[in-house]
Amino acid sequence: MTGKFGLVWDGDSLDTCSGDYGEYLRINSPHKLSLYLSLGKPVFIWSQAAEAPLVTENGVGVLVDSIFEVDEAYRSMSEDAYQLMRANALALAEKVRGGWFTKGAVAAALKALGMEGA
Repeated sequence: MTGKFGLVWDGDSLDTCSGDYGEYLRINSPHKLSLYLSLGKPVFIWSQAAEAPLVTENGVGVLVDSIFEVDEAYRSMSEDAYQLMRANALALAEKVRGGWFTKGAVAAALKALGMEGA
C-alpha cells in the first residue's frame, strides 16, 4: 500500500462510475475506503459515491466526477492541504480499526428492533 492516496473508483468507465459496479458504489460502503482510511490514507473518491459525504465531512479526501480529474486535483493541492487530510485520515483510522462504525451500526440496528442493551 504505497503512495499518498487511495482511489475509490469502480465501474466500466473512466469518465464516471457507471455500469453495475458504479451503481453499487452509489449505494454501498466499499471495503477499499475502509482499507485506505484504516491506513490513514486520504482518498480520491467518486463524487456520487454513497460515502462521498463521509469523506467531505471528515476532510479525508477529494471528490471527483471523472478519473481524469485526479491528476489535476493532486497537482494543484498544497502540501498543507494534504497534511491536513492526512491528519484527519489518521484520526479516522483509529475509529475504523477500533470498530467504531460497526459498533454504531449494530447499536442503531438493535435500537430499531427495540433490543437496546441486548
